[in-house]
Amino acid sequence: MKSFYKLFLFFLFSIFIFSCSDSTPAISEVQSRVIFEYQDYSNLPSQKMSVFLKLNTDVRRVDSLNIYHKESSLRWIVANPSISQVNNEYYAGYTNCVSSQNFSSIPQGEYNIFYVDSKGRECFNFFYLKYDEEFLKLDAEELNEKFQSELFETFIGIYSNDGTLIFYDRPNEAWNVLENSSDDKNNIPTFNSEEIFSSFKDAQFYRVFYESRDVTIIFPRVEKTTGDVEKIENSEEIKNNQNTESKIEKLKKKLNFGSEK
Repeated sequence: MKSFYKLFLFFLFSIFIFSCSDSTPAISEVQSRVIFEYQDYSNLPSQKMSVFLKLNTDVRRVDSLNIYHKESSLRWIVANPSISQVNNEYYAGYTNCVSSQNFSSIPQGEYNIFYVDSKGRECFNFFYLKYDEEFLKLDAEELNEKFQSELFETFIGIYSNDGTLIFYDRPNEAWNVLENSSDDKNNIPTFNSEEIFSSFKDAQFYRVFYESRDVTIIFPRVEKTTGDVEKIENSEEIKNNQNTESKIEKLKKKLNFGSEK
């Protein structure tokens, strides 16, 4: 009788675990943003939208996403969306929603997003997209004059020769060249390329990112130059010479070399 009771409890527990792990999906969070990307300083930026969602179930079971703008009927159907992990939580999404030939830009307003899992089950939610369309009319030089840097957070992405991202975070204070003053808050900070490339020997180029809640601005690549390489090598040689001289001085003191008797 006891063995039957244990089996019955195990059966109920198994049903509970299975039902929790295989429950009907529901979208618990949607993150969207518009990305303006500059390839150089003289042309206008390209524009795309990035959308990611989090579920109450395992989002890695995703089969497809359907992103739909209600007013314009513009739609993106995404098969095999990207999976991203942030703070031990998984998100499914797409980073390259671009406008079609019938639209000059990605429309603002309300969007519906539909999630379909590997078993064909569907759920949906909505989000609103809002951004300043002035960004579409400014090249990087013009943006530099009007930029409100206090509204954005600054990040630097550092890449190797094959385009692999090897660093993405807020810049080290030692890399800053120009700090915003209280009298001029519209200057975009510039950075010391030599310091950046000295910190990452495998780096070939870096890009500056400015992020707000709804917008990311990506500035053109800053490539490592021959001059940067020479400065880094000279700097390392000077440091090595200084270290060698320091070691010699310490050795002299240790041996009392050159002292009067």
